[in-house]
Amino acid sequence: MANNGKLLNLLKNVEKYTILVTLFLYPLIILTNFINLFETSKLLLLLVSLIILLISKAIRLLLLKKIEYNSSNFDIFALIFGLAFVLSGVFSIVNKIDAFFLPGSASFVTIGVLLYFFINQHDNKFKDQVELTLISSGVLFTLFHILSAIGLTKLISFLPEVFKLEFFTNFGNLLSSIIFLIAIIPLTVYRLLKTNDMATKILLGLVSIIIVIGLVSLSNQTFVKNKNDLQILKLKYGWSIAIDSLKVNPLFGVGPTNFNFAFNKFKPIEFNLEKDWTTKYLQNTNYALNVITETGILGLIALITLLVLLIKNRDLINFRYLAFLIYITGIFLLPVSPSILVVMFVTISLTSKIKNRDLAYFSSKIPQFAVFLLIIILTLSISYFGVRAFYAEYLFSKSINATQKNNTVESYDLVNKAIKTNQYSDKYHLFSASLNLAIANALAENKDLKDEDKQKISQLIQQAIKENKASVSVARYKSSNWEALSETYRSIIAFAQGADIFALESINQAIVLNPVDPNLRLKLGGLYYSLKQYDKAIDAFKLAVLAKPDLANSHYNLGMAYKENNDLEKAKEQINIVLELLGKDSKDYDTALKELEKIEELSKPEEKPEPIIEPQIELPQEVVEEPQI
Repeated sequence: MANNGKLLNLLKNVEKYTILVTLFLYPLIILTNFINLFETSKLLLLLVSLIILLISKAIRLLLLKKIEYNSSNFDIFALIFGLAFVLSGVFSIVNKIDAFFLPGSASFVTIGVLLYFFINQHDNKFKDQVELTLISSGVLFTLFHILSAIGLTKLISFLPEVFKLEFFTNFGNLLSSIIFLIAIIPLTVYRLLKTNDMATKILLGLVSIIIVIGLVSLSNQTFVKNKNDLQILKLKYGWSIAIDSLKVNPLFGVGPTNFNFAFNKFKPIEFNLEKDWTTKYLQNTNYALNVITETGILGLIALITLLVLLIKNRDLINFRYLAFLIYITGIFLLPVSPSILVVMFVTISLTSKIKNRDLAYFSSKIPQFAVFLLIIILTLSISYFGVRAFYAEYLFSKSINATQKNNTVESYDLVNKAIKTNQYSDKYHLFSASLNLAIANALAENKDLKDEDKQKISQLIQQAIKENKASVSVARYKSSNWEALSETYRSIIAFAQGADIFALESINQAIVLNPVDPNLRLKLGGLYYSLKQYDKAIDAFKLAVLAKPDLANSHYNLGMAYKENNDLEKAKEQINIVLELLGKDSKDYDTALKELEKIEELSKPEEKPEPIIEPQIELPQEVVEEPQI
């Protein structure tokens, strides 16, 4: 029994230090082995921590022969919010893999919720340690940002380039970093007012000043220096997209990480009149609307529950509550990143008050081992799929780097290895397809092609098509995947029978998923134009004009299609519109003007030949009989 007591105490300490180390590293961690340096690194840290915590809990369960649980006032919100993301990810109509593994917004929320429950199982002393850990990490985060902003990190030669960026922010989202720092301030002030030690007060005062300076710097970069890059979807479009998403799958939404599908499918046609009409938004206007879009009614219920609990448990003189309120204000006003929700749930755990301490004893070893086995199976599943997902992402990152160094062969091998490790990521298949086409094009440029080269080119093209099809199979609701497949077929129309039909089918499917994008209509019209099906090309270009009437390229293409179809008056009309839209300062103005001159030249009536015999010859008026058979 004594040994059991020591082991239980050891396991409890493992849980505590795992949580504290995770929270300290979470805002700071950057692993340059991944394409997404920020969120992928954070998700890997969270998964490793979760595995340690689950194993510890499973062993403790066996030793204690009972389940201990502290319930608190925000449990119902955390439970509904976590379930909304898990169930929405499982029943996602778009892409289940992206929901949980890279970008993995469902995993961020789920692990954030689990951390909330883990922290609540400990006493207030541990919560104080959690609070100090967040403050310590926050001030280091701020110091590093300040050093980056004033250029000192550039002087440290061994640091990777990402650490030397002027606009460095470890959350990958400037707005999320601002929310994080604002929320740290009341926690720091709370500690400062609580302590009686003068040295500690001075230290916390300095910490507060540093965080405020960092906050001012970040805000300046976000709203002044970097304001042109701060693209937030207008509320009227975000609201419209959220409502239309609920109509398609009301209970579960379109699935976590799948807002871009909803944006493409449901954005109103008037969005094309905006300056940012080419932007492919990955998040809604604010995170609350994003939750409704991606998780449906379940997410909406969670948000309503949160607001009710906030009002019921309001405590505006509680600094921890104020920190929590800052995060909630952020998610209702701004498109913050999913990674910030982990810190939000940790802050909620600091705010929450323990209501009951429940105990459930096992009457026999069978249910005890059943629960233990369930936790172990869950842990092994997370470990297996997590290792494969992160290793594949590591290989993909190396493949990208090899391409940038013009090492195509190494890049090709690495991306194929990534696909074998994780075949459910469409981006790996898309990159592999582009590599196959690039190699095929490079071989085709050789003047003296041997039979071996021709066979190799054929194999590469077939592999490119195979990989494009795989990307569509993995994520069939992504318009961009169908568009890429169409482009591949289009590139081989000249020497592959039936490629034109497949290209048309693929681009039409892309249009179904992104119906008001004028560029897709232009590509469809361009395909018909290249196949000399001018009537169909005209119809496609008309829809492009309808989708965005102020796009000169649509009118130009429509004019050229009319020209080829011998409808010269309509062709002139369209080219004149092009000239009006471009203006004389445009570099394309002269090109359009020359084309208009050519059309006008074709429009001139043919002149009758001048008589060379006077008087002119009179033709006989005899009627020529048709031949009889």
